[in-house]
Amino acid sequence: MPLVRTYNYLCSFRLYKLTSYTHCVTVIDVEEECRVLEERLLLPEGKLSQPWASLSGGQRQRAIIACGVLLSGGLTPATATATAGSIPETILLLDEPTAACDEIACAAVEQLLVDSGVACVIVTHDSCQAQRLAHTRISLQ
Repeated sequence: MPLVRTYNYLCSFRLYKLTSYTHCVTVIDVEEECRVLEERLLLPEGKLSQPWASLSGGQRQRAIIACGVLLSGGLTPATATATAGSIPETILLLDEPTAACDEIACAAVEQLLVDSGVACVIVTHDSCQAQRLAHTRISLQ
């Protein structure tokens, strides 16, 4: 059986799953979950469907984290069920995920990561953030 590649795109509140060999597109409506993620990450309504060029650096960081959480199965059982089997077990790799965020946005991002239950590998210079988020920490000298 050939390996099937799956590409995921977030566009206008819909998650598009395109399987390249069959050219089949499955649309999962995630509009409500996007609204919840925008609210939780302190993004103005509709920001997740706007062009990246219109977002500030901090908004881009929060939007890409929202996409990662959404693609990992999201926060609601409906999204988790809809994406089940289409994406392998998820680990988010985050390099300084809150570098461009103020303290309030940073707290919102951290709380979302904790609440989502998604496994994360985080690279950070913020030792306090590492203590708040990590079950296991590795420090490099």
